[in-house]
Amino acid sequence: MTLQDGANIATVVLALVAVLGVVYWIITVRQFRRNLALSRRSIIEAERASRVQALRHVFDIMEQCREQRHLLEEKIAADLNFDIMKASDSERNNLDRLARSYDMLGVMVKHGVAPVEFVMDFYSRPLVRGWQYLEPMVSAERWKRKQPAHMQKFQVLAAGAREHRRIVYPDERSLDPLKEVADEWESWKRAIGPTNAST
Repeated sequence: MTLQDGANIATVVLALVAVLGVVYWIITVRQFRRNLALSRRSIIEAERASRVQALRHVFDIMEQCREQRHLLEEKIAADLNFDIMKASDSERNNLDRLARSYDMLGVMVKHGVAPVEFVMDFYSRPLVRGWQYLEPMVSAERWKRKQPAHMQKFQVLAAGAREHRRIVYPDERSLDPLKEVADEWESWKRAIGPTNAST
């Protein structure tokens, strides 16, 4: 075997190694892409499951206060000028539970756990009416406790619900929220992000 033959064999071996390297690289890249696609699907499924769980939690919270929502609606139907401060202790306790449920819902919305569009689609009207009629009780409790932010999440969520209803039901009349409360709602929407705050 001559030096030239050795060089030719070395060239062929190097070419084969290079081809095998390229083939290995292509297989590795394809497998990586498959794994990435599987990971993306897994993440999407996990996000979907998480959303479903969050929505069930919202339904659970709201179903637990269904009686109280109906109580408030009955009181309003009987008297549009219903005054929570003149209600019986039992009724006020029940309606306080409703306000607390709305406040918990507000926390969930603020932190992106409950999707804004879902909450507004199902609960914008009860939230607006709830704040309209329960605000005197909340204000009295704020003064009594010396906690000006008591049930602030409920108030801000009601402001968001009012904004939503103004867009969806432009002929509906309602009280306008305080400017600082409306500003806080805008701050929530920015923090939640455009995909979750489409009101």
